[in-house]
Amino acid sequence: MAKKKKLSRLAKQKANPSSMYWRRRADKAWADAVKKGGKCEVCGSKKHLIGHHMLSKERLYYRHNIDNGLCVCSYCHKGNKKASAHGSTDAVYNFIIWLHGFKHAQFRFFDDRRKQYHETGIKYNYQKRYEALIEMCPPPQLVKRD
Repeated sequence: MAKKKKLSRLAKQKANPSSMYWRRRADKAWADAVKKGGKCEVCGSKKHLIGHHMLSKERLYYRHNIDNGLCVCSYCHKGNKKASAHGSTDAVYNFIIWLHGFKHAQFRFFDDRRKQYHETGIKYNYQKRYEALIEMCPPPQLVKRD
């Protein structure tokens, strides 16, 4: 009887579409797609861009939905005391007011879904979301120089 070849840890991760291997790749592809505009949607900065989830990443159904993303710089994400996606209650409130005033479609997406209940602990196919995101927003190709 032949011994079965033991799969490496990486091979096991790649074989499981719900694994951290695929989750990290889907997260990166989502962030790249959200940041495609190339500037902060709040202040216009082109440095230190972050893909911000309006609805929590823990809500798996919306985790990789492009409409759930907003491109912000690191300052507007956490450092801005007046209107920040994360920060004091007043800063978050002001951020939501800003979202309502300037990003109507994204505010509607956020407001329509923020109180919806979604099951947790479900198996989520990160590989499928990663492949869909890459198809929507392919990564830049490397150019060979002669």
